[in-house]
Amino acid sequence: MVEAVRLYTLAAKQGHAPAQKCLGVCYMNGTGVGEVDEGAAVKWYRLASEQGYAPAQTNLAYCYANGLGVERDEKEAFRLYVLAASQGYPQAQFNLGVCYQHGKVDEYIKDEVEAIHWFRSAASQNNTNALIHLGYLYQRGGHGVDQDIDEAVRLYRLAASYNDAGGHFNLAACYENGIGVLKDQAEAERVYRLLAKRGYRLAKKALLRLEIIM
Repeated sequence: MVEAVRLYTLAAKQGHAPAQKCLGVCYMNGTGVGEVDEGAAVKWYRLASEQGYAPAQTNLAYCYANGLGVERDEKEAFRLYVLAASQGYPQAQFNLGVCYQHGKVDEYIKDEVEAIHWFRSAASQNNTNALIHLGYLYQRGGHGVDQDIDEAVRLYRLAASYNDAGGHFNLAACYENGIGVLKDQAEAERVYRLLAKRGYRLAKKALLRLEIIM
């Protein structure tokens, strides 16, 4: 990874936006750079963002939303999510949908219809966060959608097809409780065990709840 960082740095210093974003990720995670440096991560995200690179805009927005390497600023986070989402970047679309759903920023109102629009946009590109979140909304009903259990299960299944732990877990919960599928305790337990071995905390809790020893 040290060699990768060296190459990212060479390209980043030449103004290559994807390399700048990747270098920012290395600093944010402390990968190949010795230790985490949120300030350096923000520096490289910002340089790539200024070139209109949507993945970097999304990462920089996340930093502003959570106060990582910069002072927390939800308005700036929202602005950057809009820029990235408008370019069709699915993770930004999902995050923007969350902003609209919860109405955190003073300059816009809570708008569930707008939130669903962005969740669907991200889900149409198979963003697993959006697939799972939208599935949960359909399962519960409200928040801009009518209850549709079949659609919820479809979305969970699609997320699971990308080996997303959350998609597998929600689908297993449907099997456990007979939600939109025939109740199948054995299948639910099988998936919970697999997820627990991957360290998925909710699956471990499910096994404890069912008093199942791995």
